[in-house]
Order: sequence, then structure tokens, then C-alpha cells
Amino acid sequence: MNFFLYSVPFFLIILSSNCMSFGWECVKECPNQYGYYKSGINDRYYGPTQKSPLWSNQIYLTGNLFPIGKGKLIYGPEEPGYKRALIDTGDTYDGHFDWTSNGKYSVYSGEGTYTTANGTITKTLWKDGDVKLGAPVEKRILNGMTLKGNFDSEGDVCIGDCQDGYGVKSYKKADLYRMGNFKAGKLEGTGSFFNGEIYLRGTFKKGKLINGDIFCTKKNENYCSIILKYYQENENNKYIGYLDISNLPKD
Repeated sequence: MNFFLYSVPFFLIILSSNCMSFGWECVKECPNQYGYYKSGINDRYYGPTQKSPLWSNQIYLTGNLFPIGKGKLIYGPEEPGYKRALIDTGDTYDGHFDWTSNGKYSVYSGEGTYTTANGTITKTLWKDGDVKLGAPVEKRILNGMTLKGNFDSEGDVCIGDCQDGYGVKSYKKADLYRMGNFKAGKLEGTGSFFNGEIYLRGTFKKGKLINGDIFCTKKNENYCSIILKYYQENENNKYIGYLDISNLPKD
């Protein structure tokens, strides 16, 4: 699993995966603690809330109310100096929330649908703020395909043979997917790779592109040049340029 493009410098503060430890406050009238709320980091939520059963109001920046039950959370712009892990501005979660095991704040729990800002849709069961391993999942990836199956022990969902054959494999709720010929669980031979920011296609060996093309979904040339350096271990890998996410190849 290549997490290069998900890593961030150590000087950035990494928020919790669901960014709920800041607490929530009512934006408009919220009778019976149900309504429209915001957090201290520009996130928005509509649905029911409850007070943290263990932590007081003073511990949180914006109160100790948290989503509980069924609601919808929309992630807003990040504050300067903060970086979320594996969550982008514009991502949404629509589903159930419940308390963490220590009862301090709430997380995704039960049935719910996560939609990335790019448009990947993951409908599954959630546990402790993450997908529930082994749970049934229906996931629409960004080339238009829908994958139906169950998450494996590593959080992948596969159609076809993603061990030693041809298949399509995607990771948890991320935009990331691999498509093509697999050997020992890694791309081997003709295939493609996409992680929301770069798209690789060509010939792979042990999961690495050894001959093919590199596209970038960002229009920031400096950012794309960093990606190019990382993936250009082989000079045969050619940087083709910008690729709009809506035009991802179907195979």
C-alpha cells in the first residue's frame, strides 16, 4: 500500500480522522439538540447531538455537543497549520454516529455513506470512525465502476481476482484503486493505479510502474513535479500532463 501522497510534514498538526474532538455548537435554533451545527474547524453538521458523557464543556473549543444518531457531516476548509489525515475539504459523511468506547466524543458507527470531494462513494458499515473490516460494501470509484463485496482484513474491496489474476481493488473510503493483472496481491503486468491525485498506466512489477505514463489531476505544476520525481525512477515513465478526474479511463 503506497501512502506517499497521504503523508504530511511533521510540523503540521494531524487532526483525528473524523475531526470531532473540537465539539460542536448550534448555528441556528436547535430544539431538543437537533439542527444545524458547526465546529471550530469549519465543518458543518445537520442532525441530532448529545453532550459528551465524560468530558466537560471547558475541554472543547466550541462546546461538548457531538453528533449522535443519524445525521450528515460536511468537512469544510482546513485552518492554517492543520492537516487532516485522509480527509479533504468537501468530503461528506451521511449516516449514523455513536460514542467512542471511552465515551468522550462521537465517531462514524453503523450504516453510513462517505463521499469524497472527488466523488468516490462508499456505502458500508462503520466502526470506531472507520470502515468495518469484513463488512459488506458498495463502492463507486471514479472511473464509474461500482465494486460490490466485503472489505478484507486490510480494508480492500475487490472484484475479480486481486491476488493472482485480473481484478479491480480499492482501499476503504479512499479514492485509491488499482486495476489490472495481479500477482501475490500486487499489480504485475498491464494495469493502472489511481489515488485521487495521480494516475499511472502501463506495465507494473511488484506494484511499481516500470514502463508507462503518469498523469496528474492537479493544475499546480510545482506539486505535480514533486509527484513526477517520486514516480520517475524509470526514465521510461513519461509525464503526460493534467488529467481531469471526470475523464479517468474506464479500463
